[in-house]
Amino acid sequence: GSYTVTFVDQNACVFVYTTTVNQSNLFEPTITAGGLTTFCDGDSVVLTATAGATYLWSTGATTQSITVLASDVYTVNVITADGCAGDSDPVQVTVNPLPTPTVTPVGSTTFCDGGTVTLQLVHMLLTYGIQARQLRALQLIQVAHTRLL
Repeated sequence: GSYTVTFVDQNACVFVYTTTVNQSNLFEPTITAGGLTTFCDGDSVVLTATAGATYLWSTGATTQSITVLASDVYTVNVITADGCAGDSDPVQVTVNPLPTPTVTPVGSTTFCDGGTVTLQLVHMLLTYGIQARQLRALQLIQVAHTRLL
């Protein structure tokens, strides 16, 4: 806005000074995910904040990027070199548990020394992306019995 300062000295001289102060737009830092924000336990995603001078993440970290291993909502406060500060919008990270496989025998589990049995391993794989879908994985494993002396 426009501001005016009026100054009167000891001789009753009046000085008027007018200036315009422009306020820049509010600083709104963003968080960029370096991968999917929904993934299985054991994976991670790197979250990176808009460039600034100092950072304070909701985790307490003070670096520009953090590696996330747990489900949570993450935010960051960034202060620029010229003192502008802002808070990011929250980013939700979801970590799903690993699927539990099922192993079942195909046929008899009784066999002679040197024989084999086939086991069927079935597990659910979750694929995350624009559309979540379930895939069924099937794997057959042959196990040979060896006599131990």
